Amino acid sequence: MKKRMKLLLFLVLLTPVICCSQDIVLSNINIPGKAGIGVINGAVLGENLLGPRKIIFIWEQGDLQKIQNEKKSSRSKVETSHIEKIPTLYSGRIFSPGIIEPFVFKDKNQEELSVIEAKVFPIRLEEPYTLFIELTVQAFSEPVKSNKSIDAGDYTAKISINLIEF
Repeated sequence: MKKRMKLLLFLVLLTPVICCSQDIVLSNINIPGKAGIGVINGAVLGENLLGPRKIIFIWEQGDLQKIQNEKKSSRSKVETSHIEKIPTLYSGRIFSPGIIEPFVFKDKNQEELSVIEAKVFPIRLEEPYTLFIELTVQAFSEPVKSNKSIDAGDYTAKISINLIEF
């Protein structure tokens, strides 16, 4: 039995001055046990930055998930929520021609990225620079033989990347 899932990821990029949002749409998972992949290249994290910055990942919901509301019975008005999650991995780099070294991460889940406090240092302190991000998101569905069933539908995740001056 083939299941088709449409996966969405909402990436919220925050700086103290600029707030922008970027959506990534992952490819559909048409066959159970396969992965959906989404890529964003060169999204701006912050412009006209001066001095070093600390990068912190904040998760509103990191794994792609879908919330289903179900009624207990036709007469009852009581609804229960059931959350289905899909394991999600993030890879990418935060870079700029104006910084000494890019911050690179590979195949990290929500918990691993949330404990990282990366720091970027400009080549010249007095010159403004722009930080960019390249991000690859992979979501993995369970194979048909697995006891864990993931239903078709739209799954979303939301993350924030904060740039803090230090």
